[in-house]
Amino acid sequence: WSFFKAKYHCLYPSDGEEKSRLRLFIKHLKYVILSNFQESNTYQLTLNRFSDWTLAEFRTYKTGAKVPSHLQRRTMDDELDEDALQISSAKLHQRHYEAKRLRQNLRKHRYQDKRFGDDWFYKYFNRNSANTKPNNTVDWRTKNVVSSVKNQGDCAFCYAFAATAVLESLYAIKTKSDKVIEFSPQQIVNCSKENGCNGGRIDNIMNYIKKKGNKIATDASYPYNYTEESCQINGINEIDLGEVQLETIPKGVFKRRTCESQLFTMDHAMAIIGYGYDEGLKLPYWIIKNSYGAGWGEKGYIRTIKDAYKMCGVAYEAYTAKLS
Repeated sequence: WSFFKAKYHCLYPSDGEEKSRLRLFIKHLKYVILSNFQESNTYQLTLNRFSDWTLAEFRTYKTGAKVPSHLQRRTMDDELDEDALQISSAKLHQRHYEAKRLRQNLRKHRYQDKRFGDDWFYKYFNRNSANTKPNNTVDWRTKNVVSSVKNQGDCAFCYAFAATAVLESLYAIKTKSDKVIEFSPQQIVNCSKENGCNGGRIDNIMNYIKKKGNKIATDASYPYNYTEESCQINGINEIDLGEVQLETIPKGVFKRRTCESQLFTMDHAMAIIGYGYDEGLKLPYWIIKNSYGAGWGEKGYIRTIKDAYKMCGVAYEAYTAKLS
């Protein structure tokens, strides 16, 4: 507990508050220990800076993606087994700890190379992976078109960071630039008329940029301040992206029949920047860029199981864009 407080600079206003946080910390620590003793798991968990938070706090400050109303009743794949349907919403959204390693051998507890998926990514869904070709791998980081990992802080601005991450990479690919120009999440938060710290929608962000003449400010000229502010118009450097065309992932990706959608409520936006195949585990995965800072997951990224019932909503409400 002392090490955790020192590492994450935790200060509490009273002894009573610290005792409450300690109880949460112990609860999450027990879960991590018990999970890591499960030999069937393909990951190992570790505590992170959210390990003394409640689920309600996490949802308030660290999520923020809004799903369009006409899509909120989408159901997940009807082939989910009964055990999966019994998982509570709280368990699915548990992020007080994170996976740092996937197990190469299911009979071993750990191995040297760091691999990971989150605590719910593989345990509940392990199907539909046989058709992925082991050599079919894309990682845009290797092409130097992915910007640095950001930290949204304690405000629900994930939608702004996910949108700018996608546009940054698309613009770098389009212009064949040697350096990725980082765009301004703060401009989106302040000026797009979304819900600020209460979350927003990716499609609305893209429409906002189109209405601005397909321009967006650079992060250097409009830096992130971890809070919503009034919209700044003067003194900023805006990049002309060319025509921005928003596209949803084709409907063939989605299977939406019987599963109750409220169990899988989506509340967080991230950017998929690649995919690959783990030879040790014989599993395909998505490479996903988060906005919790470089200290989260694998230097700010996470790999989740690919093609396994749109794991935890991955690619379930997905957008991409074209710049022309």
